[in-house]
Amino acid sequence: MASRLSAFLSELKRRKVYHVAATYVVVAAGTVGLASDALGQIWERLPLVVLALFLIGFPIAILLAWAYEVRPEEPRKAESSDRRTEVRQVGPTRKSIVVLPFDNMSPDPGDAYFSDGLTEEIITNLSHLHSLRVISRNSAMVLKGTQKDTRTIARELDVQYVLEGSVRKAGDELRITAQLIDAPSDTHLWAEKYDGELQGVFRMQEQVSRSIVNSLKVALDPSEEERLASPPVDDLVAFECYLRARHQIWKFTDESLKEALDLLARGLELQPDSALLHATRAFVNCQYLNSMTRASVSYPELLEEAQEWAAKALQLDPGSSIAHFSQAGVHFFSGRPAGALTHFMKAVELNPNDADALNLLGFMFVIGGYHEEEAREFLARAAKADPLNPLNAEVGLSYFAWFSGDFQGVLDFWKTWRTADAPILRLYTGYFHAANGEVGRANELFNRIAQDTPEHPAAAAATFLRHALEGEREQALASVTSVLEEVAWWDEFTPLLMADGYAVIGEFDGALRWVDRAIEMGLCNPAFLGEHEPFLRKLRGNPGFESVLEKARGVSEDLAGQAAILLDS
Repeated sequence: MASRLSAFLSELKRRKVYHVAATYVVVAAGTVGLASDALGQIWERLPLVVLALFLIGFPIAILLAWAYEVRPEEPRKAESSDRRTEVRQVGPTRKSIVVLPFDNMSPDPGDAYFSDGLTEEIITNLSHLHSLRVISRNSAMVLKGTQKDTRTIARELDVQYVLEGSVRKAGDELRITAQLIDAPSDTHLWAEKYDGELQGVFRMQEQVSRSIVNSLKVALDPSEEERLASPPVDDLVAFECYLRARHQIWKFTDESLKEALDLLARGLELQPDSALLHATRAFVNCQYLNSMTRASVSYPELLEEAQEWAAKALQLDPGSSIAHFSQAGVHFFSGRPAGALTHFMKAVELNPNDADALNLLGFMFVIGGYHEEEAREFLARAAKADPLNPLNAEVGLSYFAWFSGDFQGVLDFWKTWRTADAPILRLYTGYFHAANGEVGRANELFNRIAQDTPEHPAAAAATFLRHALEGEREQALASVTSVLEEVAWWDEFTPLLMADGYAVIGEFDGALRWVDRAIEMGLCNPAFLGEHEPFLRKLRGNPGFESVLEKARGVSEDLAGQAAILLDS
């Protein structure tokens, strides 16, 4: 009984009932006193009435204090907070859709590039709409030939609507069928057939996109309206060249990228004023640098060509998101992170569903060590738009673990790419194992790269790191080829690996040179370089390294300032 009474008295105290009661009595007494002085003889007739009213009001005040936890010192704060919460809960939600790869119903199986290309173009059309969240082409293409039902697909991708369809191309005849499905109810919102000649593909493509917009009641601003009505390539053969080139780009081989360049050059002969074709050519060259697949051509030459094509694309169409994306890539690989930030931000402004641009923006913020909250937002948006692509759904989310020194956390995120065969991915994975203290596992991966792909520049980097980790100084130095140095110089991450190898074997001048290059490329996170990067321990305290760290802080602060301006504009 005593414990219940104690609990009850504690609750009275917590709910401020004592406070309210005391305040009520003081106010009542004061009011009675003031009334007595002011009203004089009149008061003599009223005291019992007034006191009765105060006594009646007292239990009401106590009950209100208990029920609503009235706090005289902050009477409006709770109400304001509740209203803000209510606005967040009932605010409009962004509609979302996935466009599944259209089935190729053409007599020629080789026409799959055409149905895939139309799928990608519809995705591109819709992804520029700011009021619609669109699953990226990378994740959409993973679902090609899937046996999953629409409800399952929508639930896994967290979208409301699913578009599916087919393409039949026979000679000059073309038929496109499409149906839009409301996934939660599994009901068809509309289903249409579009028949015509091949020359009418652009009109049919626009009709499909408009049908979706109309069905979902998506409001278009003037720029979105204009973009929907204007195909980026209006010559049919040039358009086919572009679709075939896109098909080759995503194979990530030297041969496929060369074929893509040839196709784009042919398309530009037919339509030399296409911003899309010029920007895609620039993008192919950036892919060469990104994948390290073309060591036979100088990287400065690749970048010079890419710069020329990206600049031409922007001149032809300043509002092209892919032109800005390609220009950002040129700046990024040229060691001009400030320019890369500007153009990646513009690409995202023009295409809010561009998962790759969102990922790279977040990546630049993280490796530079600035604006963590915004970086997390960009990376979360990239993962949401491209949930089936390991680059955005896994790797992008690992950046914070990586640059805070949690290398086991990185490996936990890299569920898919830990076992990937691509040489550059094996190189990265080997680095994470070594940084996590698993040197044996790292050297295993480094050996596999050298054995399976000995001509790839990543093999030379892997050999250099393996010898360095095993303490074999002379062998490590002998494995640094001119090709490796050139490839590493034009990458954002490989300079750090080079610095690591040199630092481990005590070659501090070489290590400082490569750390300095990493900083120029935008990898200037002061906390990572100064505290968390495990292989640079021997450098810490070295006057040269302290000078390099000071440079990293300056670059990071400059980029943070520029990013703040871009975010506010």
